[in-house]
Amino acid sequence: MSATAAAAFARLDADGDGRLNRVEILRMLSEMGVEAEREAMADGVLDTLDSGGVGSIGFEEFCSIWDEKSMGGRAL
Repeated sequence: MSATAAAAFARLDADGDGRLNRVEILRMLSEMGVEAEREAMADGVLDTLDSGGVGSIGFEEFCSIWDEKSMGGRAL
């Protein structure tokens, strides 16, 4: 994956555990300018990508949305 994706993930991973939890995903969405339905969107991200059911997504899962959506062209 790109260095840009790795840098964005590392910056979003506030607690440094190698996974993005709901709070970190909410912050990501806020930084992308998403305010309406932000909580529902965060839940949707977790429901869709949290394959292990642990309440967070890892770098590989993050990369699947980075590639698919290209984060809307926004720098995180």
